[in-house]
Amino acid sequence: MMARAVVGLGLSLALLASCDDTLSNLGESVQTPRDKVESEQYQLQFEASTEVQPDVYNGFSTDGLLGAYADATYGDFKADFATQLRTAPGFSFSHTPEGGKIDSVRLELLLPRQEGFLGSSRAPMQVSVYELPAGFTGGERSKQELSSYAESSRLLGEQIVRYASDTVRRVVQKSAVAYAISLKLSNELGQRLYDRSRTSPSDFDTQENFSKKVLGGLYVTTSAGRGAVLKVKTTNLVVHYHYKEGDSIRQAHEAFINTKLTSRIDGIEHQNLNALLDPQSNYLYSKGPAGVLPAIRLAHTELERLLQNQPKDIQIGKDRSIADTQFKLEIDNPANLSLDPPPYMMLMPKDSLATYFKKGLTERTAAAVSYLSSAYVANAKYYNFSNISRLLTEHLKHHASYNGSKWVVDADLELRVIPVERQVANSGNNVVTTVAIHEYLFPSFVRFKKDAAALKIGVTVSKFK
Repeated sequence: MMARAVVGLGLSLALLASCDDTLSNLGESVQTPRDKVESEQYQLQFEASTEVQPDVYNGFSTDGLLGAYADATYGDFKADFATQLRTAPGFSFSHTPEGGKIDSVRLELLLPRQEGFLGSSRAPMQVSVYELPAGFTGGERSKQELSSYAESSRLLGEQIVRYASDTVRRVVQKSAVAYAISLKLSNELGQRLYDRSRTSPSDFDTQENFSKKVLGGLYVTTSAGRGAVLKVKTTNLVVHYHYKEGDSIRQAHEAFINTKLTSRIDGIEHQNLNALLDPQSNYLYSKGPAGVLPAIRLAHTELERLLQNQPKDIQIGKDRSIADTQFKLEIDNPANLSLDPPPYMMLMPKDSLATYFKKGLTERTAAAVSYLSSAYVANAKYYNFSNISRLLTEHLKHHASYNGSKWVVDADLELRVIPVERQVANSGNNVVTTVAIHEYLFPSFVRFKKDAAALKIGVTVSKFK
């Protein structure tokens, strides 16, 4: 019988009982001679550090963050956003305002119900809204700050709000209920929108014309307050007016909202992260979004041990394939943590991070390069990424070669761990499947163990004869 060999790589972050390579026969009493299996055990050492994550991808969503939060231990956080507003071909005011004058302009920031809030609900925050310059195009990846848009000549309004007292109930999409922060803006903006719709209606026909000739968009930020952060689902500019219908006075409004088709950009800034980035720290950190993340490395010299003394004609993935690799990161959070851990973490090669989310990939469509963790629940001890064997096999396929006397691996395996959120669908029979994975756009924090024992990898090399 032609010999068959399979490398089974069992990965555990717990320290195995022995660090010595061993050779043993497995289950000989139940094996036929032709299926006899010999097993070799190895231990490989991962290395890990915490590094800066400069930005996040948010080109899929209308969501934004607004506010600031002070954290003397793990670093301050501030977020704001800039967005275009949607127009439509043939737009016009549904009625003619009495006297050709609008009544008021409000900016409504729609919030997710019973979620998406950090800090004290009574903490004041001064929200400032600026008009963006003509032709604003936004960006798919966040920036550390957007303060260049805060030109005093473009200020449309400022207002101090508190989440507890200033949220208002709104009915959206006929029956769905949402909550909003409502901000008064300058009437001049609403009047300009009405006048332009009458004198130059073609300016509303395309998004490009609207952005260049009518309204570039809005920059929404906080100029005071460091105790609360809101998650904003939709930005809604509402122009209110009244009109006459016979002898009656009627109220009406026109709305301009941001959608997935309008350009936007997020400003996300972390300060005082030095304690998390200290290479001498005993811990590994994730603080997001766009803060710091775990960087995990398996040196090429460690990977070469899996191919030591192997013949040059083996085919990785066929003659030798990695069968099972269980990987976990053990949580060791401090007491009295002000931020919650993210709902999921995603493990992937460093090179995949730049394009993974833009391509709309998931752990199902990119199974060889991305691994979704178990969902975080209160008091969880770890994020479990399960079997990551294909990730290691693919790395060896691309980077292992026989140089004449031995197998060598020409690159370390560089991995990154990213906070993500998961959208799911029920495909029947109570089977839940992933339909989308996005970077987690809400403040989060988790601390992991980093000692050598926690980063020890157990490897099983199995040979079938």
